[in-house]
Amino acid sequence: MSWPKVITCEMNIAGWESALLKANLLEKYSNVLTGFRKELAKEDITANFQRELEAGRMFGPFSHETVAHHFSFFQSSPLGEVVNSDGSVRPINDLSFLYNQPSIPSVNSFVDKDDFSTTWDDFNTVASFFRNNTHQLQLSLFDWEKASRQIPTAIPTSGCGSFGRPADAWKEIMIAEFDLVHVFRWVDDNLFVKTTDSTTSMADIVHRSLQLGVKTNKKKYSEFTNKQKFIGFLWDGTNGALK
Repeated sequence: MSWPKVITCEMNIAGWESALLKANLLEKYSNVLTGFRKELAKEDITANFQRELEAGRMFGPFSHETVAHHFSFFQSSPLGEVVNSDGSVRPINDLSFLYNQPSIPSVNSFVDKDDFSTTWDDFNTVASFFRNNTHQLQLSLFDWEKASRQIPTAIPTSGCGSFGRPADAWKEIMIAEFDLVHVFRWVDDNLFVKTTDSTTSMADIVHRSLQLGVKTNKKKYSEFTNKQKFIGFLWDGTNGALK
């Protein structure tokens, strides 16, 4: 297998530009389009890798020596696994793994979290919204499939922070185009909120997102209902109850 040298972008850039323009967000998120065009700075386990390879979001397998030849900073980390809320399993790189050798620090030890502030909606933000809400609401979930791996990154640079900006733009486009009260986002998980008399459906939101190139994880996607589990808690849109 040859080493990948071409960056691809799954996004419908023209569709994004049109949507941002219509929502009066073009100036605010113009750098998202620039990133799409010019690259942003940079048996479950086996099946997961195979899906990524077939989609062109992963390459390989390559030997440690081959990757180190192309990236002088390359350092391998052990594989781990995480169980998703739907019971499926996904592989992860344990980037915080400590080798107990001072000469080999963990990958995450090089990252200063203060350099990568986020716009994620944490528990306090979501709880404050429901605590102050006086309307009957319906909730639904949308999981951005493969998140940052849908975003093109320049080969010689890190992709840290590359997902957040496009995800913020997509969220505001959805709010502008559909009859929604709000959308909360935690990394690639999104909680959509609408009033009970709104005719907006998640099928419409998924269809529009696909037009832009944004894919959803069908196992974690759900239609509007009174209750949804988000960031580890069960939220009730009818009475604001929390479990």
